[in-house]
Amino acid sequence: MPDHTQSLLIAGVGPHARHFYLPAIATLGSRYGVRLAAAIELEAGRAAAASALSASGLNAEILTVQRFEAEMPEETRQALDAVANRLRPRALIIATDPLCHRPYVLWALQRGMDVLLDKPITTRRNAVSDVNAARDIERDFEEISAAWHTARRQRPIVVSVCAHRRYHPGFEEAIRIVQEVCQQTGCPVTNIYAYHADGQWRLPEEIRTQDHHSYHSGHGKASHSGHHFFDCVYRYYHAGTASGKSADSMTVYASFVQPRGLLRQLTRQDYKRLFGPDYANACPYSDAELDKLFQDFGEVDVNAVITFSKEGVAIGQASLSLLHNSFSRRGWLHPAADLYKGNGRVKHEHHRIHIGPFLTIAIHSYQAKSDHSFSDESDLQLGGNNHFEIHIFRNTRMIGGKEVEVIHLDHLAGFDRSRLYIEQVKEGVVGEFFRYIAGQLPEADLRSPLTDHAIPVRMISAVYESHVKAQQGDNPVIVKPLKR
Repeated sequence: MPDHTQSLLIAGVGPHARHFYLPAIATLGSRYGVRLAAAIELEAGRAAAASALSASGLNAEILTVQRFEAEMPEETRQALDAVANRLRPRALIIATDPLCHRPYVLWALQRGMDVLLDKPITTRRNAVSDVNAARDIERDFEEISAAWHTARRQRPIVVSVCAHRRYHPGFEEAIRIVQEVCQQTGCPVTNIYAYHADGQWRLPEEIRTQDHHSYHSGHGKASHSGHHFFDCVYRYYHAGTASGKSADSMTVYASFVQPRGLLRQLTRQDYKRLFGPDYANACPYSDAELDKLFQDFGEVDVNAVITFSKEGVAIGQASLSLLHNSFSRRGWLHPAADLYKGNGRVKHEHHRIHIGPFLTIAIHSYQAKSDHSFSDESDLQLGGNNHFEIHIFRNTRMIGGKEVEVIHLDHLAGFDRSRLYIEQVKEGVVGEFFRYIAGQLPEADLRSPLTDHAIPVRMISAVYESHVKAQQGDNPVIVKPLKR
């Protein structure tokens, strides 16, 4: 253990922090000389936060604050300043609702703290219905970037983004192969497809009330896990610049399915038939009443088409299908206590990357079980908790190598098979951040710096703007520069 211990704060002790950040801090903190000094949480979450800290073996004080969003109240700022003056933290992990990411990261930068920031960078209330809110997502990023540059005049502060697929050996291997073939052939990436479905079946009353990955604040899937997949698309395309060719702009078009659409997929009568007479008590509202309540609720499912252009000519395409409403193992009426992993959630993921006539890479990861508490060797197979395969098809007459190759994640990393591989990948995010603040890793080696997320943020902002404009009857095709 290092001689000097660095103090750490965490803002937000919700489901994600309880599943991921707290266990990672408990496991890695002593190794790198990092101690969690305090947790910041809403007053309503104090008891759950205390229980989670205790369960992880972390002895940290708890500071409770009132709920806020785009701006930090002065009373809250003063309370945070008092804690920071007393504890002298080196870093802050931000794991709050993304509506308040912006004020937390700005506060931390003003205090001279390094930041590990959960995805997305920020989001905005009513992003699905207000074009200014949609555009504010990109403006927030620019403001945070400017604040980071200002803070660095005092010392080399970092903001690292928890985009854990950047730490995943499978995705890194795919990107390595893309770079190699693009450099060899001179051909850029020509087409990308990214698909993610996480089987979060929420019944209408839950859609109305749940705060975890909520819809009622006017944002949804794109602001939940969506950042990961816009980031993947960006990284695949950027890897193709090894060819010496790249686009200078992108056009974005998006369509959403929102909760009002779900009411037309499954009606109240359908739910009564599926769950029996108890459903009437679980949801007291009629479909007509819910239709009014769900006005301007956030997106459940997203489809986006991105065209990459050079001097006004299309040279590449990407499409994304991002779904909450997908195959689930839920078969019960009332939601489980654990909304993060314990409510029937099942993940399916697929990516395709094409390099013209030379190469296709297809990544497949499909779960069939919602119980992820224990895994074994059988979970490496299709439907298992740790299923992950890369299928590679090469034009061997032109680039050599194997005509068809299948790579399993197990071939790339020595993970513990009894645990979810993705959770072990995530630990790499915290481990890297701790190594940096312990002085064991140079800033240049950080894999997910804030500055490398400009284009994914731009994509997300454009997706919301496209949807809003389509709803208003305006041109829904949004043009954005590709400069980083």
